[in-house]
Amino acid sequence: MKKRIICIEGWQVSQLGLSGNKLILFALIWQNSNHGKSAVPLDYTEVSGAMGTTIPTMYNCLKDLVKSEVLEQTGKCEYKCKESYF
Repeated sequence: MKKRIICIEGWQVSQLGLSGNKLILFALIWQNSNHGKSAVPLDYTEVSGAMGTTIPTMYNCLKDLVKSEVLEQTGKCEYKCKESYF
């Protein structure tokens, strides 16, 4: 994953109640999914590196986002933002 700016939008905080690593992870997926329109295959090593965390921490954030129905898992390592949020 290239070094890039992560755009965190106000609704990601106010409507979804995200913060910390979950907010960063959601914002990364949101940006790379064409603003929620497509699923994103994730390289866990790359994403955890971009977040500045370990793979287990990043994976736990993913599980929490799926459990809270902010993301849906569409494949083994592929995730999509829930449609109701955009």
